[in-house]
Amino acid sequence: MQQSTLYSLSTSTKELTKSSKIRHLGLRERNKLTAILSVAHCWKDLAAVIRDPDHTEEYLYTSQNIDILDLQPNPAAAFLENWSTTGRIQPNLQDLLEALKEAHLLRAVHFVQHELLKDETNQDEPTTEELKTIVPRESDPYSHFDSIVDQLQGIDISDLKLFPYDDLAKATRNFCNLKPEDGGCKIGEGSYGSVYRASLLGVEVAVKQLKEAIDRQFFTELSILVRLFC
Repeated sequence: MQQSTLYSLSTSTKELTKSSKIRHLGLRERNKLTAILSVAHCWKDLAAVIRDPDHTEEYLYTSQNIDILDLQPNPAAAFLENWSTTGRIQPNLQDLLEALKEAHLLRAVHFVQHELLKDETNQDEPTTEELKTIVPRESDPYSHFDSIVDQLQGIDISDLKLFPYDDLAKATRNFCNLKPEDGGCKIGEGSYGSVYRASLLGVEVAVKQLKEAIDRQFFTELSILVRLFC
């Protein structure tokens, strides 16, 4: 993680486009974006989804990097400054917009689209985090359940509570990969999947997100859990 201070110190006078570099934002635009990202430390959610521009298979910020940024007087500003000057091809507003959407930070998405890029479309979209839906809800959240039931091989799941995917995503802050002490939910990871801490119906639970399609190992684990807790 590198440090640099290449921001424009003046208010931007030319029209911004999706190809405009984040580091070229004027002072007024940068301060407004920083203020939005400071609410509830949501800059951490943004940092958690950003890929290394030179090694796209890796995330740019580790929990240690975020801890260092969080020690700064204005962590959101420090993060934005660092990200905007990282990589051979430094991020532009299109990169920012895509990352904000992935992190489901709708207030910031609205600000970039309508105040920076002057996009007049979709003006009816929600602009507060309270109104957001974490992931799109399928018309039938159990549409794939019947095919799974066919593979249960006699495992009795009649006493199990089923949750739609979007409920699990919301409970885990969209499967936030930051550690709980950093404001995230991830508590472990193995070759089979990642485990997240969550609260569902007032009960603290562990949610496993599989890395691959459901296979024999899933049903083996399910059978063990059913015998232990049902």
